[in-house]
Amino acid sequence: MKKKGTLDPLPSLALETVLLLLPAIGYLAAEHAAQRGGFGGQDAATDLLLAAAGPATVAPLFCFTVAVRRIPLSTVGLLQYIGPTLQFLVGALIYGEPFDRMRLVGFLIVWSALVLFAIDSLRHSAARRRSLKNGKITP
Repeated sequence: MKKKGTLDPLPSLALETVLLLLPAIGYLAAEHAAQRGGFGGQDAATDLLLAAAGPATVAPLFCFTVAVRRIPLSTVGLLQYIGPTLQFLVGALIYGEPFDRMRLVGFLIVWSALVLFAIDSLRHSAARRRSLKNGKITP
């Protein structure tokens, strides 16, 4: 939706935030009422860090919104796998999370498909560049 949307990056992010504001306030109020809330129940340093988490989260979201309009959706989709893969590797290699044969098979299937997709995209892109160079445009 960010790629096809007509809003500029900052208003787009503001709209997302406004749409999530009421559900977030409701959830936080319910957690606070059940005495499971984090804000106001700790020391001032923790409360300050919790308050600063909002602006610290907005910066990467804004950068993503700006960037996603400038690169092909296929590239965005491929890049979306990097974060979860790194988290998975940190869990398995650093924290010793279980990594049995079935997880390995799933990991290999997903990344094999991604590699095939990337190779096909690169071949298609190279063929398109050659066609444009020769004065022929391919669909």
